[in-house]
Amino acid sequence: MALSDEILDLIPIACFHLDNTGIIKYINRSALELLGRTKMDCLGRTISEIFPDSTINDFSIPIKAALEDHKTATLDYVSQDRWIRLTATPTKSGVIVSFTELSAPERGTVSTKKTIRTLLDKTDNDLSIHSKTPNTSAVDEQELIRVHEKMDQWTKTKYLSLFNKINQGFCIVEVLFDPDDNPIDYKFLEVNPAFEAQTGLHQVAGNTMRNLKPEHEEYWFRIYGEIAKTGIPQHFEEEAAALGRWYDVYAYRMEPPNKNHVAILFNDITERKNIEKTIRENEVQYRQLLEHTVIERTTELRQTKDLLQATLDSSLDMIQVFKALRDEQGKIIDFIWILVNQAAEKIYGGIMGERLLQRNPGVLHTGIFQHFVDVVESGVAQQYEMNYTYEQFDGWFHQSVVKLGDGVACTTADITARKLADEALTKSYHLMQSVFDASLIQMSVLEAIRDINGNITDFQIKIVNRKLESETKRTDLVGKLYAEEYPGIKSSGLFNVMLRVMQTGKPEGLEYYYPYDGFRKWFSCMFVKSGNGLVATNIDITERKQREEERFNHYLLLQQSEELAKSGSWDLDLENDVFTWSDGMYKLFDLTKNTYIRPEIYLDYATPKSRPIAKKIVRCLYKGNAEFEETLEIRIGDQIKLLHLKATVVSNQEKRPIRILGVTIDITAVHEAENKIRRLAEQRQQEILQAILNTQEEERQRISESLHNGLAQLLYGTKLSLDYLTSKLALEKPEIFNYSKKYTGDLLSDAIKENRRISHELMPTVLTEFGLNAAIQDVCNQLKDGLKLKCNLSLGDIKLDKYLELAIFRTVQELMINVVKHAKATAAEVNLVIKNSGVRILVSDNGKGITATNNDQHGIGLSSIRNKVDLLKGSINIESPYKKGTKIEVWLPLQTSQDYNPE
Repeated sequence: MALSDEILDLIPIACFHLDNTGIIKYINRSALELLGRTKMDCLGRTISEIFPDSTINDFSIPIKAALEDHKTATLDYVSQDRWIRLTATPTKSGVIVSFTELSAPERGTVSTKKTIRTLLDKTDNDLSIHSKTPNTSAVDEQELIRVHEKMDQWTKTKYLSLFNKINQGFCIVEVLFDPDDNPIDYKFLEVNPAFEAQTGLHQVAGNTMRNLKPEHEEYWFRIYGEIAKTGIPQHFEEEAAALGRWYDVYAYRMEPPNKNHVAILFNDITERKNIEKTIRENEVQYRQLLEHTVIERTTELRQTKDLLQATLDSSLDMIQVFKALRDEQGKIIDFIWILVNQAAEKIYGGIMGERLLQRNPGVLHTGIFQHFVDVVESGVAQQYEMNYTYEQFDGWFHQSVVKLGDGVACTTADITARKLADEALTKSYHLMQSVFDASLIQMSVLEAIRDINGNITDFQIKIVNRKLESETKRTDLVGKLYAEEYPGIKSSGLFNVMLRVMQTGKPEGLEYYYPYDGFRKWFSCMFVKSGNGLVATNIDITERKQREEERFNHYLLLQQSEELAKSGSWDLDLENDVFTWSDGMYKLFDLTKNTYIRPEIYLDYATPKSRPIAKKIVRCLYKGNAEFEETLEIRIGDQIKLLHLKATVVSNQEKRPIRILGVTIDITAVHEAENKIRRLAEQRQQEILQAILNTQEEERQRISESLHNGLAQLLYGTKLSLDYLTSKLALEKPEIFNYSKKYTGDLLSDAIKENRRISHELMPTVLTEFGLNAAIQDVCNQLKDGLKLKCNLSLGDIKLDKYLELAIFRTVQELMINVVKHAKATAAEVNLVIKNSGVRILVSDNGKGITATNNDQHGIGLSSIRNKVDLLKGSINIESPYKKGTKIEVWLPLQTSQDYNPE
């Protein structure tokens, strides 16, 4: 269907396209709807054949005028209560006939009454408004006009509906002329809704084009002016640069001619024009490539021609004509040479008139003779290739045999060289495939698959190498469609890259992550256009990407480590004299990143007392042949920092230093912490020494009190009692003597007990002789008087050092003595548990608790226990709510004698 016919289909009026003989060659949709016929019923017929009333209304008059005079002609008539105008417009290939319903004003241009009466006089069918009657004046002309107006309104409504629904832009303009009758502008009278989308212009009705777009091209006004003046429709494509668009336009004049109204049906073809421009640009590139290819092919053809000429000169081609020799029954029994060319003559010599089977009996064994017979009998030409090794021949030959009279003409070409070349080519192909397969890169050759519009829908796999087969674990890829086998190429955007390479011809490569079709790998690919396809390469770069990610993570970790450790690293390239710092180094020196640095920077920031060290560092850096480790004090503003530097020399294979790698750590906080710990340790040692001295003094005082108040008093009483025991008393008062003697013995017994108690407190013999369990049980037994005491021991089989047993014993003893002396408790409980991890001592009572007052009063005892626990690297926890008893828990980690020495 021609473009003009397509336009006719879009026009909402009945239109016919007639050829120069008046035959209908196209009918649009509106005409088919009007007639109620199919297109096949109308094509190839005349207007009079499908319109029975055409002869009555003289349809042939305007049609003939358009065909012969090449002028637009019209005819107004009435059909089925409607005024119809037939317009015949000449074209290059015939005439376009259209039928439109006239509006009331247009009808008014004709004498209504006269026209009606004329039509009534000539009509006896559907053209009549009413049935024909003898009295035509009975027709109500006013009613007819009213019906016409009603039908006209209906037609307008239908027209506007179609007018608003079409996608093409449509407008009616009035062409404006200057006094010299030159078209200078046009005014928009009507536009359809698609007009704005097609032009980008808004609210144009009543406005002129020059007012809307002053820079609009002059040829638009010229074309529409010609149409308005001549009435000849025009179909053309032009650019409207002011609108930034191209248009496909069909324009025709609207009646009456004196109004200069032009109807314009147009479509935005900018996208198509841009594509055509791209195609033209690609054609230039293709033409250049084609010219280059032609030159190469011409060179190859010239070489082939020279080779062919050399082959002909070597008598490798022959032309021979044979006549059939028949027996009496007409059966072919041989062939006779009747014509040979120079090449054949050079081989055979004078052979004219000789018989084929006599000179070349091998043709019978190879089937050549039968080929000749078949061609003569059937008249069907034959071509074949054959390896002929008879008579003087030994090679491959191609023969074309055609019937010539009662014989054959045979062209024989020696194709031995070609066969050998084919063999070589096959070997070369296999060699190329071997090289192809030996590549570590995945390679494939793809051919574009296109739809009927030429758009690429997929690529067919033509060749793959073994590396690709190994990666995909597929050996059946050849012949498959790429996107069907691997649909992920579309989701990943890879297919778009392939299409772009096919469109531009420019090779493209990219790295991409492919998580589809079971791969989940990184690849690096390259696509190169080759004819109607692509050569594709793929490399699995997953490991490289992982290493890059790992290096990036290491870099982040280094940054975080440097920031956390307040450190930095540096690199001195001795060969290129480049000194490089990490981010951490710039932070250590409070410098902005990428500040120019040199080794002398250590001298710039070193404190006076550290300058000798800074000079040594700079000297080592410039010499580059020795490793070093130094501590440098620097000043940054008002802040003093202490840096620890360590450097390592890296050498090449010739053991020549090529770079120095180093790390710098800010040890200012560490140094200050060590000093603080040292001061705290000294202070703690003083406190421990003071506590030990206080404990010793307290222990001496307690022992002195025990000796003075206990043992000394008993001994003194014993001495007095012994002084009282005299022989005189024994003789004179034996009862008193015996009583005093017994009293004195009791005093000595108490003194011995007191001495044993004091000795036991100083060094319990039960601990040495019977162990920790018995010693603690002994303490509990001694302190039970007046106290409900529960003692729970779980010592296990762990062998403890003597000093640790003594420390545990003294701790339990002191805690229990504190309960008896100070807690005023009625019940107490001792729990001692020894495990591999350590010793847990828990002493609790229901006494008055430890208040601030009595805590101060008995502070020396608790301080002694704390000091003992600290020396053993243990911990102590005291819970003592007011008047709710006291719970003291001691934890001592187990240590071997190598770990700790109380001495």
